[in-house]
Amino acid sequence: MPILAVTAAKIRADSPLGFSYKFEPNEGIFITNVSRDGLFCETHLKAGQQIISINGTDVKTVDTNTFKAVLASLAAGDVTIVIRTHEEHNICSVTFNCVCNVINRQDGSIQRMIRSKMQTSVDIIPETLILAGVPRDVWLLIYALIEEELMPVSLACFREKEEYAKEMFKYYRNVGKTSQKTADMKGVHTGILHNNVTLVATALKDRVNSILAKYNIMSAIATKEFELPKYPNQTSPNKLMLAVGLKFYPMNFETVSAVAVPISATSVTLCGSDEDVVSMSFAGS
Repeated sequence: MPILAVTAAKIRADSPLGFSYKFEPNEGIFITNVSRDGLFCETHLKAGQQIISINGTDVKTVDTNTFKAVLASLAAGDVTIVIRTHEEHNICSVTFNCVCNVINRQDGSIQRMIRSKMQTSVDIIPETLILAGVPRDVWLLIYALIEEELMPVSLACFREKEEYAKEMFKYYRNVGKTSQKTADMKGVHTGILHNNVTLVATALKDRVNSILAKYNIMSAIATKEFELPKYPNQTSPNKLMLAVGLKFYPMNFETVSAVAVPISATSVTLCGSDEDVVSMSFAGS
């Protein structure tokens, strides 16, 4: 079953945690109820979950009295509870999504709303990191780096991809005076922004790997495929593989290798694992 970590802050040492529990012999401590206005009401703590540890103290096999003593020893500040849950979560990566919502106005015009949003909750630490003993402050740093450094550049590339698609539609439908050259330039600009995403993603992955090396964890770039417009004489559309976060793996010293790969204007390859590939190519008319 998946393992999650939830965190809430106690204002005072005697602040109630806001959940009840029961002890099952030979099984462990299980949550029975979470108060609607309690400390963990806005986290993923729910009834039926087994408590694995609290602030790093293993409680998988303790009895009720020992568990009560652990709770009584908690000082004011962050309380992190590692739980085993039946729910499925995206527990091996932290990713975001870029979307374009099309709104048809009453006057016949079309409005495009382009935005990005983190898909992984900051409250859900990937199981790979939990099992490796990665502290919460390290997880928060990694999360912030992805949200603040990678997501904005990926969104800029995604936005230009949408502009490219719009110009290609005009060219393909021969609308107005838009020429193939204009569409081509949008495509080239999309490629330039994609190269920038690749550089940022590579630097971010390398930085995170340097942080996680002591825990024997490595990261790889998580990507999402987007279809690009095709020219009239193309049989298949172009593809855009956009970096949308990081995936985490236990480090295997037999398979990890570093390979230097040159970056070109039309094709980009990133190395770090077999799955760690980001590429983009354009086929002209």
